[in-house]
Amino acid sequence: MNNFLSPFRHFFTPKPKKKPELFVRSSFLQLSVPVDKNVYVMSDIHGQYEAFLHMLWKIRFHQDKDLLILNGDLIDCGPDSYALLEYAMHEPVVFTLYGNHELNLVNAYSSFSFQANPTFCGQIQESLGKEGLREYISWLASLPCCCKLTLGNNQFLIAHASPPSISPEDAPDWTRCVIGGGQPFYQEEYKWGTTTLITGHTPVIWFSDIPDIWKSPDCTRYDIDCGAAYPEYGGRLGCLRLNDLAEFYTEV
Repeated sequence: MNNFLSPFRHFFTPKPKKKPELFVRSSFLQLSVPVDKNVYVMSDIHGQYEAFLHMLWKIRFHQDKDLLILNGDLIDCGPDSYALLEYAMHEPVVFTLYGNHELNLVNAYSSFSFQANPTFCGQIQESLGKEGLREYISWLASLPCCCKLTLGNNQFLIAHASPPSISPEDAPDWTRCVIGGGQPFYQEEYKWGTTTLITGHTPVIWFSDIPDIWKSPDCTRYDIDCGAAYPEYGGRLGCLRLNDLAEFYTEV
């Protein structure tokens, strides 16, 4: 894959920019996107940066006409969490949501214990120093828990593990978005009004022999974690284009 991607790598490698200032986001991100802009969603990339670059090439991602939402768990498991995090932090048309692996890293840093991912923390600290590591942790801690997106006449709610409540009328529990709530997301009676729900967190290869994006029969609920963290079990990286719900896949 390295040789195949080498001609395209300069298109996807973030250009050096000044360090971003620390900021705090609200619990959810609200976006309204014109229908002439493509919106892509990936989840649970888990440090598989080469597969991520291959996916960008496959969907012909272009910063001027496309928008990308990364639905949590960018880090851990794969070989290059640092490069993936660099891309997410510095690319202006990429929006990142909070996942449970980001939560684990932030908690580990806060407790002065890097057991969650000592190699990843070491990569950042070696490259940027302690202050650079603190900046990355602060950015991760400020990520929104879910995204409410309007695309033309269609409404989407994107969260890493689970929607913030069983229905739009219920009071939101933001922790559900990051770590899940044990709710019957895969059951037929699970509805969220007319909004299409998109999650990751649970690899489809845990309950299916085919590493494809799971969707409910009425196409109102999607699980897009195709198991990129587990290539040894047949997992791969999936991507969903919201404009027409087209699916894309690349091997890890």
